[in-house]
Amino acid sequence: MSPTEGEPGIKASIRFLRNDNLYDTVKTYNLEFRSDEIPNSNAVPDRIDNVLVKNIRGHEQEFTFDQNGFAVLEMQTSLSYDDFADNSKIQHVYCQEVAACLLKYTGAATVQVFDVQIRRRHPDFPFPEVNFDITNQPALQAHIDASPEAVTGLIRSLNEPEKADQLIKGRFIYLNVWKPLKGPVREWPLAVCDASSVDPSDLRKHDTVFDPSTARENLMVHFNANQRWHYLSEQLPSELWVFRQWDSSGKPGVPHVSFELPRQANDPPGEPRESIEVRALLFFD
Repeated sequence: MSPTEGEPGIKASIRFLRNDNLYDTVKTYNLEFRSDEIPNSNAVPDRIDNVLVKNIRGHEQEFTFDQNGFAVLEMQTSLSYDDFADNSKIQHVYCQEVAACLLKYTGAATVQVFDVQIRRRHPDFPFPEVNFDITNQPALQAHIDASPEAVTGLIRSLNEPEKADQLIKGRFIYLNVWKPLKGPVREWPLAVCDASSVDPSDLRKHDTVFDPSTARENLMVHFNANQRWHYLSEQLPSELWVFRQWDSSGKPGVPHVSFELPRQANDPPGEPRESIEVRALLFFD
C-alpha cells in the first residue's frame, strides 16, 4: 500500500545490474529481437530488497530539476483518455503541450521532441522470462536512457550537419517526461533516483540492440546504499515526472525504474498501469 502524505516511504525490491568484474572488460547488452546465435543478454540483474523509496507526496516543491535532476509539474492536457489511442493527436496536440510546458519551466530557447512511448501493463507482467511478443511494458531494471556520447549522436541524427554542429556547441539537455494515462497510480509506479546521490562508478555503458545493425547506448545502474530513491504516491494524470537524462554542462542523468508496491490483504486491486513518456532535447542560447 502506498504511504500517505507525511510517511517516510516504503521498502521496495528493485533490480540493478549485478556488480561483476566481468563488466570492467565486457560491455553489457540486450537484444530486442530473437537470435539463435547469441544469448539475449549478458547483463545479469541483481534484485536488491528493502531499498528505501521515499514518498515525495506533499513535498513535491522541495525537489527541483536543476538540483535533484527531477521535478513534478502540473499540466492539464486537452486530450481525453481515448485520444491517446490516436497517434496523430499524441504527436500534434500532446507533444506540443509538453513542449510548451518544458519551455516555460526551464527557460530553454527551443525544444525538440523526438520519441513517444505508451506502456500498458500486460495482466501477466512481470514475465518470468523474456517475451518478445509483448512489448512496451514497465521498465524492470534501473537505468538511464542514454549515455552522454549517445545524446550527441542523437542530436546529429535528428538535425542537418551544420545545424547539429551549432546545437552541440551550446548547452543542451536530454530529458524524459512521464505521466500515467489513468490515475491515481496504485501499482508499478515510477521510482527516480536523486542525481546528486549517484556515484559515476554506479553506471555502466550498455547497448540495447534493436536489430543486427542498430543499437542505442544507455547506462545501466549498480546498487549503491548512498543512492536516494523517490516516488510520488497515487500519481494523477495531471502530474508529470520530468527527469534529466544528460546535461551538456556535466550534470548527470537520473536513474529510474518501475517497482511493485507492497500490498495488504484488504487493498483493492489497482488497475493495470498505463503511462506515456515523451523524450525531448532542450537547447539553450
